[in-house]
Amino acid sequence: MEKVILLDLNKTLAKECHWYMRTYYPQKDVYCQDLVNVLNSEKYSDWEIHLLTARLDNYKEETLAKIAKDVCLRIDKAVFKPVAMFSTPVHKFKRAYAQEILEEFPDCKIKAIESNYNTHKEYKELNIYDCVKRDQFLIQENVKNRNQQRLDF
Repeated sequence: MEKVILLDLNKTLAKECHWYMRTYYPQKDVYCQDLVNVLNSEKYSDWEIHLLTARLDNYKEETLAKIAKDVCLRIDKAVFKPVAMFSTPVHKFKRAYAQEILEEFPDCKIKAIESNYNTHKEYKELNIYDCVKRDQFLIQENVKNRNQQRLDF
């Protein structure tokens, strides 16, 4: 594994996602087509895309089917939070996954597209500095004008 994109689901790939009292409704997800187009482009064809999400793994099958049906994003690996880790903070769960990659593939280049500020901090502690929110990524890729950026801190 040489290059990996750690792609967040909620509020990143899914620009609109719905949950209530810890119940997700994947059928209501609305995905960011601009992001999908960039990730499916030739520029990222040699990067592995790992969908890494706090969404519990009992929603995995339904979520991946919806993504395939709606946007056809190439996902090389999908990592959903195990139900047994329900109480583990999302940023700790994602850090552990990134750390596993770095331990197994120390020269791996990692790019993270992530909405959660605490996860950004965890990645930076692992020396993953290429970590941006979706809108920042689209600006970097010249898909979105800086004036269109929505600040969602």
